[in-house]
Amino acid sequence: ALQCFTALSKRFTESALREWAYQNRKNDETSYEKMLKLRRDLSRAVTILEMIKRREKSKRELLHLTLEIMEKRYKLGDYNGEIMSEVMVHRQPTKPTYAIPVGIVPN
Repeated sequence: ALQCFTALSKRFTESALREWAYQNRKNDETSYEKMLKLRRDLSRAVTILEMIKRREKSKRELLHLTLEIMEKRYKLGDYNGEIMSEVMVHRQPTKPTYAIPVGIVPN
């Protein structure tokens, strides 16, 4: 009877070890998948933050240029916009920089 119990307990222990190993392997796979998703999400967040930084820099530059134009108009006495209108007529048309499509690069 003792041999039967020993054999049964050994088999149960081996079975438990296999189950434990299987669970660990499943946990490792799940953890790895979660880390991959986290890496992808963080990469996207960095890309978005870089785009926001670029946008804010462009907005700041636009503000400085607008201020510079207003100061020059004030110095010239262009209070009603006549000089500005004349300059705009002779200006070369350019494409706006924001028309360039920007996308998130997948990893």
